[in-house]
Amino acid sequence: MNDDSLFTKCYKCQNPVEIKRQDRLSGLYCSFCDEWIVVTSYFSAIETDPNQYILTFQLTTLPPKQTLKTLKTLSHKLELNYIAIKNKIDKKQDFIFKGNAMKVLELVEILGNNVDFNLKVQ
Repeated sequence: MNDDSLFTKCYKCQNPVEIKRQDRLSGLYCSFCDEWIVVTSYFSAIETDPNQYILTFQLTTLPPKQTLKTLKTLSHKLELNYIAIKNKIDKKQDFIFKGNAMKVLELVEILGNNVDFNLKVQ
């Protein structure tokens, strides 16, 4: 094996390898042998963002899809009970969430596309 083919071909079968990312792995993968050839850890930029954020948003109602599930999830993420969430919705008060980029992204995905929010770096 010459130096040029060191990372372009599988050392077992000599077929081309591909660059692959799966979960937290990144590396060269041989689909013929179904195994990783070279592996390293991979973390996205959002996972390594050291900043803390403040997310402010207002809900007029809970999203109609899976309302109970959404309410439970919001209660857990915001550390508020159901009654406090319902009262904030009824009084049109802002919700304030503080957390890292991953936690903020998770909450934004739960809220869906129909919620306006303000995001600031703490």
